[in-house]
Amino acid sequence: MSLSVLLVDDHEVVRRGLRALLEREEDLTLVAEVGTAEEALAQIRSHGPDVAVVDLALPGTNGLELTRQVTAGCPSTKVLVLSMHNDEAYVLEAFRSGALGYILKEAPASEFVEGVRAVGGGRHYLSSELSKQAIEAALNDPDDTPRGAFASLTRRELQVLGLVAEGLTSRNIATRLAIGVRTVETHRAHILHKLGLRTHSDLIGYAVRHNLLTTPLSVGGAQ
Repeated sequence: MSLSVLLVDDHEVVRRGLRALLEREEDLTLVAEVGTAEEALAQIRSHGPDVAVVDLALPGTNGLELTRQVTAGCPSTKVLVLSMHNDEAYVLEAFRSGALGYILKEAPASEFVEGVRAVGGGRHYLSSELSKQAIEAALNDPDDTPRGAFASLTRRELQVLGLVAEGLTSRNIATRLAIGVRTVETHRAHILHKLGLRTHSDLIGYAVRHNLLTTPLSVGGAQ
């Protein structure tokens, strides 16, 4: 069975590498490659590809929101998420958004090709280093975080939460916001407490669910 594929990644170098992989496979055909969610939706409407390979961290509308829109509006196109994040919270949110597969950018070329074929055939696919058992358990665990708790976060806490969603460490966040590492850790502790969360993965999952992955937040103001 031949599968048509759309590549959605804002880095041309990444797209070039993926294109080369697809061109080596007789049963996989690249119909288009784009760098934004808006362009992706236009191409999906025009070509109706079997598989859309979607980068998680797109500019503007991120990969999770694009996945939701594709799943709702173009269900015949299956989504394989491509990401640099190996934290299971990101994988969980990708699946909750409707993706059938999740591939790490550092995965071997063979996994990428295998993932495209699996998703095109309607099967779930995960990079080999990710835990299928943990994801299955998490998918069966309802999200019971109180929505109103989000409003209790201060502007600085929102900034820290957004940077956590981007995958930054406390040290990286401290550098970005020009504050101390201990201050960042204090903010993270306050965020966990206010949102009723327990772990780092819970925090990432909450941030991603609330579309904070690419939310622009000012770095000024009180700490």
